[in-house]
Formats: sequence, structure tokens, C-alpha cells
Amino acid sequence: MQNQHRRDAIGWTRKVGKRSGLGPVFLLALLGAQATGCGRIPPLDDAANLAPMDSASPMGRRRDGGPAIADASCGGVVVSAATREPADVLLVLDRSGSMNYSISEECSCDPSSNPSVVCANTSNCTTRWASLVTALASTLSSTPFLNWGLKLFSSPGAGSCQVASGVEVPVAANATAAIQAEMAATTPAGETPTEAAITAATAYLKTQTDTNSKMLLLATDGKPNCGGSPPSVYEDDVMGTMDAITAATDAGFLVYVIGIGTGTSAANLDAFAQNGGTGKHYPAQSADALTEALVSISKGAACTFALAATPPDPNQVAVYLDKNMVPQDASNGWSFGASSQIVSLHGSFCDQVLSESSDVVQVLFGCGQPLPPVLME
Repeated sequence: MQNQHRRDAIGWTRKVGKRSGLGPVFLLALLGAQATGCGRIPPLDDAANLAPMDSASPMGRRRDGGPAIADASCGGVVVSAATREPADVLLVLDRSGSMNYSISEECSCDPSSNPSVVCANTSNCTTRWASLVTALASTLSSTPFLNWGLKLFSSPGAGSCQVASGVEVPVAANATAAIQAEMAATTPAGETPTEAAITAATAYLKTQTDTNSKMLLLATDGKPNCGGSPPSVYEDDVMGTMDAITAATDAGFLVYVIGIGTGTSAANLDAFAQNGGTGKHYPAQSADALTEALVSISKGAACTFALAATPPDPNQVAVYLDKNMVPQDASNGWSFGASSQIVSLHGSFCDQVLSESSDVVQVLFGCGQPLPPVLME
């Protein structure tokens, strides 16, 4: 790609295009900061050639007569170009005994279970675990822009409340087959030590040194237990799980939450998602709903960008797609993630990015000046 440049309302940008097999090319323009993560920004080799800004001008107009850019007191403009890099997503999956229950009813598909909990029709009963295996097979094979890994809880071969350190399948670009094999070999059993699972998953992600955005995807069908010391199956652990999720977001990892089946507490799961920086949980009371939840989360993960610096004023941040301002809207626009250093696109704007119909994403930090609705050539 030739190092051609063009000038726009926020300074010089490198001219970029699409690269075969890599998806759309992204550009983030920041004031005094570089971006890393899903849209990682390496330093621009000729950034020093940016013309100086006139600090006497309220909008920092370039001395060479170029268009107005940002207030120079913000620290200048750092503009770089980058291709989209994959995000790392660690699946944190509940394999408790209740995952043998029906995904659409609160009863067991296993006819050998206690008669009081067996479904009336076990021959046409689809378990939560089987639905999860099927939904993941479809999702993993259709998301080449994500690196997946797997953490199960409780850990296979361990006690009913025990979670081992590490993961069953490390996060990698080619982990799909290994995850599917591990899922196929796993039998639901044990309790729901969610706090310990999130803590172990967070510790694992901290050991990963690549610059990709990292996040957890928690899928569970029940209230966390195994609280106390030593862990007890009779002690709920909602608050401990909340604390573990907060620690994950403090480490820079978003936490998505899926509630599987009919026995989940929407209030608890929404609280987990809010602490995880992802808003609300995804309810899944059918196999189709579970697949849709995984697809939605996968899209969100692919449309998430981490910034290397906190915006000076979170209320003075604008996101542009092909030079047009994107509304700040968590349903169809953009929003902050776990912190103001994480920006996510949603709805039709994320669809445009993934379909490659739009090439350039830009983020502008304001410094008290009005942010333009359109970035002009």
C-alpha cells in the first residue's frame, strides 16, 4: 500500500484501503493518544511531519492554511492507520448438573433422574448443554475475526465446587476444533462456582501478552453457589461473583452474560452484565435464542475498540463512520464499554463495519469545542 495521505477536519490521515482476507481497514483519530486492541494503532512513521498547530487559534487552525483541527492544548493530534485485529474471547461455561435440564422447561431430560424433576416427555427433550454445544459449533465456525478459548466450571475431574487454574482450551485463532472436542467429551455435573471461574478466567487472560482486545463470555443456567470458605454447595455466591466480574472489568476485560434456560434470575444476570460493562444479559430459553445470543455477542466483540488513553472528557467524545458522526446509542450507535477507554459500535453501524460496506472508523476527543457532525474533506 502506498503511503499517500489526505487531509481532513482532524489533521492528516494515511490513505487506507481493504486488504484481501483481513476485512475492513479501520482508522481511529485521537487527540494526544493512540488506540490499541481490536482496532490497534501502531505509531505512524511520519507523524512528526504533521504541520504545527497555532496555539493562538481557538480551533488550532494549521499554520499552513489547512482545515481547523483540535485545540492544541489537548496535546496535539496523533493519527494512525491500522487493519482490524481479532479480539480474544474466553468462553466461561457452566457445566453444572442442571445443564442436563430442558432448555425450555425447568425439568430434567434424563429419565434416570429423581422422578420429581423428570420432564413429562424426555424423548423430545433438548438439554441446555446440547443446545450450547450446537450453538457454539455454528458460532465458532462463522467468526474467523475472533480468537476463542474455553474455561469450564466446575473443572472436569475436580470436586463439585472446585475450579482449577488455567483453561481447558487456550485462546487461539485455530481453537474451534479443540473447543468442540472438549465440549463433546464433557458431561454436565457438579455445582455452580461462578466466582472461582471468573477469577481463574481473569487470571488467565492477564497472562496473554498480545495486544488484542480481551473479553469473557459467561454462559450459565443458575444462581452461583459454592460460597464461603471452604466452599459450600449450600451457600449462594452472587456478591462474590459480582466482585469477580468487577475485577475482570478493572483489568480491562468486558464480561458478556448469557442466561440459559428458564430457571435463571434476570436481575442477577443483568447485574453481572452491568458490572461487566455490557449492559444487560442475553436470555436464552430455546436453542435458537441461544444461537442468536452468541451471534449478537460475537458481533459486539468484533465491533469493540480499546483506546490506550482515557478521554480528557468522556462527554466530549465523537465516533465517526466514513466521516459521519455515529449517535451515542447502545442499541444502534456507539457506547463506552467497561470504561471510557473502550468504544463499541452497535446495530446497523456494527453491521456496516462487518459487511465491509464502510471502511473508516474515527474517534475524536474534544476539548471544549463543538464536535462536527461530519468530518469534511
